[in-house]
Amino acid sequence: MKDAIFLTILALLVSACQVVSGAHRPAATAPPYIGRVLTYQRSNLDGSEAETIRVFRRSASRIEVVKTRAPCSSAAFVSAELDPVLGDATHLAGGRLLPGGRHTEEAWLDLNSDGTRLELRLGSHTSSPVQSITVQSRPWHLYDFDFATLASTPPDQLRNGHDLRFGLALSLVRPAGLDLQWLGAIQAHFTGREVIAGRSVNKYRISGTALTPQQDGWFWTDADDGTLVRATLGLPNHVEYRDFHLNLLDVARGEAAWERALLSHFADCPGV
Repeated sequence: MKDAIFLTILALLVSACQVVSGAHRPAATAPPYIGRVLTYQRSNLDGSEAETIRVFRRSASRIEVVKTRAPCSSAAFVSAELDPVLGDATHLAGGRLLPGGRHTEEAWLDLNSDGTRLELRLGSHTSSPVQSITVQSRPWHLYDFDFATLASTPPDQLRNGHDLRFGLALSLVRPAGLDLQWLGAIQAHFTGREVIAGRSVNKYRISGTALTPQQDGWFWTDADDGTLVRATLGLPNHVEYRDFHLNLLDVARGEAAWERALLSHFADCPGV
């Protein structure tokens, strides 16, 4: 599974943070997000290359994500520590999901101490960075993390129907090696409300310097709690994809639900 290979490398593998109008503001008084397990399907826009993405908000400062395809196949496990004010990631650790709900850590992506650079380390968290890029704005989100930081900590704007902006980074595995890059800025412009499967949602036009006009897309978020319900973009976030579609399938709650999800992937697998 190419996605799991990538996340085994990333995820198998500015300065002072100022909140201004339009910037990401995690919801301080919104419905409780801690303990939620969000299940998404990520695919191309035509539904091909489908993969299940589960996001668990373990605590106010930590999320855990597992990415799977067929049962018993290789799966990626990624965790992130969150900034308490901006809700973006300050540290990410990636590796593989193992039988019994265990996981490895094999790659790390960290904001440096002043929040101006992202530093990638492989093999050991104490090793020297193998690659780093400048963080041009915050909050930021890692595109190949499938907007998990944004989904787990919906900012006020996604509930209230206000415009939102954030920076976007991307890490891809190419034939020549790992390609860590800063894509640019994303602007989410509120365009109105719709109904998806009986759910009232806010609709946002997605554009910005991170995208070409042909790659612009849409977000739909729950009008009550800001949860990301659907996202479509013309920009792929893995090398085997052509574009991007993310769709919310289920919302569960509690550590027991998360443990069941981890254990189920290798349940009844030969030789496990």
